[in-house]
Amino acid sequence: MDEKPTTIALFDVLGFEERLRSDGLRKLVAAYKQLAEVVERYSGGRMIVDAAMPVDGPLPRFHKDGSVECGSALYSLDVEHAYFSDTILLWADFDPIRIRPFCGMCADFFCEALHLGMPVRGALAVGEAYMNISEK
Repeated sequence: MDEKPTTIALFDVLGFEERLRSDGLRKLVAAYKQLAEVVERYSGGRMIVDAAMPVDGPLPRFHKDGSVECGSALYSLDVEHAYFSDTILLWADFDPIRIRPFCGMCADFFCEALHLGMPVRGALAVGEAYMNISEK
């Protein structure tokens, strides 16, 4: 088992029972399919560019001659997902550099769910986890 900590986001769609009663199963399933498509877009990898990465100390650095030193990085955030009923999980290996993009991705997901008319609530956690997705 991997000893690295994991960053996990858990989302829950609000009003599931009421939507089922008011919209019916077919309409609810169609809405959930749209939400699942959003979730699947976040899975796999996501390329991030950060124009002021702290390499060895805070950047940018301003030198006496007026020049500015800054770093840049290109890296991927490998995100996995699972969903069942009205619960959605997104997770990635924890890395202090990648936590901010992961949180940004969660905020994007939250907004897209609202745009689809599917309000969600959620939580983020970092710690030990065993996440196992079986191959289809």
